[in-house]
Amino acid sequence: MKSFYTNYAKEVIDILNGFDSITDIKQQQDPQASIYFDFLLPSPLELKLNATEEILTILQTNGDDLSERRPVEHIFHFKMKTAYNVLLIILIPISLIFLIYNMVLKKKNQNKRKIIKQQKHQFMLQH
Repeated sequence: MKSFYTNYAKEVIDILNGFDSITDIKQQQDPQASIYFDFLLPSPLELKLNATEEILTILQTNGDDLSERRPVEHIFHFKMKTAYNVLLIILIPISLIFLIYNMVLKKKNQNKRKIIKQQKHQFMLQH
């Protein structure tokens, strides 16, 4: 399938209809050229892959041993402690080594004002 962008759709279709080997001609509107740019521009996954490849190249160029294990950090936010507990149940079997978390406690005092108290906890999980 071939695609063309033109301001002269009727004329292009008339010319293409003159070829026996060309069938099933369709016309599609794309006023902002979004279909065109979506095809040209990398997807979010492709951007991540390119960035990863670039980082690996920099590390190798500087003599880094890519077989070394490295820490990976992830940040999660939970509205409810139960969701946090579910994450722990999932992570414990895959050898989560170190976890730091903040717990924000929100409650109202006698004057119905919110009191926000933040606690930082860290603990080690070993497999």
